[in-house]
Amino acid sequence: GKELFKLKQYKDALPLLDQACTGGDGEACDDLGYFYAGRYGHVKDFKKAAALFTAACDAGNADGCYNIGNFYYVGTLNFTDDARARPLLAKACDLGSDDGCWTLGISYMQPSTGSGDLSKALAVFTKGCDAGLRHSCWELGAMYESGVKGVKQDYERSVGYFSKVCELGDSAGCLMMGNVYWSGHGVEKNIAKSDEYFKKACSMGNESGCNSLKDNK
Repeated sequence: GKELFKLKQYKDALPLLDQACTGGDGEACDDLGYFYAGRYGHVKDFKKAAALFTAACDAGNADGCYNIGNFYYVGTLNFTDDARARPLLAKACDLGSDDGCWTLGISYMQPSTGSGDLSKALAVFTKGCDAGLRHSCWELGAMYESGVKGVKQDYERSVGYFSKVCELGDSAGCLMMGNVYWSGHGVEKNIAKSDEYFKKACSMGNESGCNSLKDNK
């Protein structure tokens, strides 16, 4: 069913995926959820998608937990509910979902309902970054770079997080590190190192990295 689904042979794939989902295959439930959420051009049925994402989550599928949690956070079901969203996003985060950790942290910084909690956001992003999840590392880098309310500005600390983003294979992190060494923000200015990072970003297909590398010549 999953192979047929990838080949967009939905008519044949859907009964097989439905059978697999009923049998407790979380990935199959998640694929079906995407289908009914309209990702593949099907008429959207968000209630059905929500039920399928919930089933996926119950089966231990990280993506399913993120998807249903995000439904409640952004209001896909015509209402927002952080109290329902956060436990699901937390489960996604625990299961290794980069998007799950990031969205959970953001929900504490930018709650859709109720109040925020910056200390909880920091804890979530730290947990995600420690697990090697690049979006969480990026968010920590940005928070310490800008010094958001409640977080003391710390350029050296931000550089450490952006460096990790680059190490995790994200070209935006490499580009940021190139800019850091070019400007001397939080580190000693070093054009040679700046070029190394711009070159790395460029090799990952980051056009800004390529342009910055040319500008440094």
